[in-house]
Amino acid sequence: MIDRIPGCRVALWGGLLLTLLLAGCAGSNTEEARTFQMLSDKGRAYLERGNATMALPALQQANRLRPGQVALLTDLGLAYDQVGRPVQALESLEEAHRLQPNDGNLNNNLGVARLRVHAISCLESVDPGCQQWLEQAEEAFRAALRDPALKGPENVWFNLALLYKQRGLGRQMEAALEKTLEISGHHLAARLALAEYHHGVGRFELERQQLRAALAINPDHVAVLERLLDSFFATDPTGRDLLSPDLSAGERLEVRALLSRMLSLAPGTEAAERASRRVLLLDNK
Repeated sequence: MIDRIPGCRVALWGGLLLTLLLAGCAGSNTEEARTFQMLSDKGRAYLERGNATMALPALQQANRLRPGQVALLTDLGLAYDQVGRPVQALESLEEAHRLQPNDGNLNNNLGVARLRVHAISCLESVDPGCQQWLEQAEEAFRAALRDPALKGPENVWFNLALLYKQRGLGRQMEAALEKTLEISGHHLAARLALAEYHHGVGRFELERQQLRAALAINPDHVAVLERLLDSFFATDPTGRDLLSPDLSAGERLEVRALLSRMLSLAPGTEAAERASRRVLLLDNK
């Protein structure tokens, strides 16, 4: 009896000590979780406001506190990208991808990161590894498109078009841009890229069609308006404007209306001065 009582006491105190230790660990974990969430939310909030410089320290601290969190690694990759650190961006996104390989939005970001690294690593290089960056970027974009939960598939198609442009694959680029616009006719960057492609291969009427559509979506967009006006003019060896000789009567009326809009939208700018000279040129024809 005397021998059993101390044993019971030891067991009781041992149980109490274990309970206290577990409670301490739980409190520590709770505090860590709160700190992690605070840092993650802070970083994401700065990122959403376009302030990646302020977002980065908070996201880095959160990642050190709890590494291996896909959402955090993705935010960290985006922050690195926006502050001009593409290699670190790619490292973060690659790590997130290893943890969640089938996420479409993550694959899209990963493809863009690979294109960025290709751009800085292969600008003047003929290293065979450079081609591999492009191939891996295309793999990521294709994987993104296989995800039924993908948000904004038109943006993935547009990124594919940019990739094909880098690879000199004009027809594939054109097809990807058309797919982009099939999904979202309001994708301004795709319309402008397609207009540029048509211009480069001498399809000037198709170029104008895309620019007209872009201007219909963004009627006050001065740069788009000027590009459309430029399509109706040529330049002589001295750089002076020449009105295209094959314009129809309807196109002349269109040019005059576009020039008036430019004068109204951008008074006092170089674009307006150019429009004034073009009005005189149009009046003399």
